[in-house]
Amino acid sequence: MNLIPGGGAIQNLSDITLVMPTYNRPQYALRGMMYWGKLGVNVLVFDGSKEPLPLYALEKIPVSIKYFHRPVGFYSRLQAALNYIDTPYASLVADDEFFLKSGLSAAIDYLDKNPDYVACGGQAVGFWRAQEDIFVTKQYSGNSGFDLNHEDRAQRIKNHFSKYTPASVYATVRSTDFIAAITAMTAHEFSVYSIGELQLEMFYAWRGKVKVLDHIYWLRSEENKPTRNTDPSLYPERRLEKWWLNCDNQADKKKFIEIMSRHMAVSGLERSKTETAISVAMDAYVKFAIDYYSPRSMFSKIANSVSYKLRAALGLGDHSMSAVQMMKILDQYPAAVSDAAHDDLSNIYRMLCAWYGSSNHKVSNRFE
Repeated sequence: MNLIPGGGAIQNLSDITLVMPTYNRPQYALRGMMYWGKLGVNVLVFDGSKEPLPLYALEKIPVSIKYFHRPVGFYSRLQAALNYIDTPYASLVADDEFFLKSGLSAAIDYLDKNPDYVACGGQAVGFWRAQEDIFVTKQYSGNSGFDLNHEDRAQRIKNHFSKYTPASVYATVRSTDFIAAITAMTAHEFSVYSIGELQLEMFYAWRGKVKVLDHIYWLRSEENKPTRNTDPSLYPERRLEKWWLNCDNQADKKKFIEIMSRHMAVSGLERSKTETAISVAMDAYVKFAIDYYSPRSMFSKIANSVSYKLRAALGLGDHSMSAVQMMKILDQYPAAVSDAAHDDLSNIYRMLCAWYGSSNHKVSNRFE
């Protein structure tokens, strides 16, 4: 089965390495590996599952994909991946999600031309399956027109965390900064939910400017529940704002600021000023999060999501990916969708349809 109709390489995609952590989702990991392999993109897959992927499946993986079975924690797998990055750019990618090759290429091109930028991503589209079709919705509206370009690094991280949106955690990043950021993040795993994401976002914004292009870049999967409760930082009840405001956590907070300030050190800038900038940014994020996760705000978000997905389940949704050339969802983006993005979306749609039709997505039938 050719899972990528119309697949092909864009020349600058050889300049990036994708790091794909995976855990107990073999069929999705293999789907992603085949997608990226057809495009010739370098991917490092670090599998934390108890059992490795079957050899007969791995034998069909293209040479640009390197698979490592490492039944250890999430942070340990990320640390191990750093030893294999030898391209100018790098990025994290989820095992069940996709970047458009046109979006990825545009991000690389932007960073090539703008040396003061550390990270560059693009707009996100969420997708899920219902009624034998694939539906999409716009995600992360805060990324529209996002350009974190203040010349002062302390102001950049404060601005970012005051109105937070995940702009760079899955963006294309210069490899030197990617490696440094992952090293800082994994120096110690705090028992705070998804704190690693904030550490990466803070680190990149501190090191340089961050851009989110108008291009559609990222297909965000809603097919699976996120991996939870496997590592200290993956327990949803351990909310960051509660941790930061709890007086009993002063030693932990001090350690967080010490680790981040040490790794974010800049020649000629006093360490105390870096520590202050980190503390101010975290205070700004906590204020934002308290409002964002307030009961009233969350009720509105959940109601909108349920309403949209219920319409899709009843066959009333108007954002079917099968009509990708006419999707109203595309009208919500700040720039016209390029022909290349249309082609990429169409190719991914056909690949997903073929995959969903392959014997209930069993690993044994994935490559027939």
